Amino acid sequence: MERKGESKLGNASLVISIISSIGLILKLVLSYDSFGDEYIFITAMFFGLSTVFFGWLSFCSLCLGLGGIFQNNSYRKHAFIGTTVSVALLLFYIISGMALFI
Repeated sequence: MERKGESKLGNASLVISIISSIGLILKLVLSYDSFGDEYIFITAMFFGLSTVFFGWLSFCSLCLGLGGIFQNNSYRKHAFIGTTVSVALLLFYIISGMALFI
């Protein structure tokens, strides 16, 4: 069976994991320059919602990457890269969430 180019699921996984990693970087940059003491509720709500949203994006990227990996008729390089990045981001979210309870 001849392969027909990169997997579309793998490409989607890679793009979504890149968007999620850019969001994580922006969240980390904004956490060092907080909005001030008057806006502590808005800051906490922003960081909480962004963590949920980018965690959900990473999970979707993981699912798309796994779908791209198990395809037999296309190359799977982008699917492996997207899955690897999304797993790394999910582990970061899990470990940083566990640090809140320790």
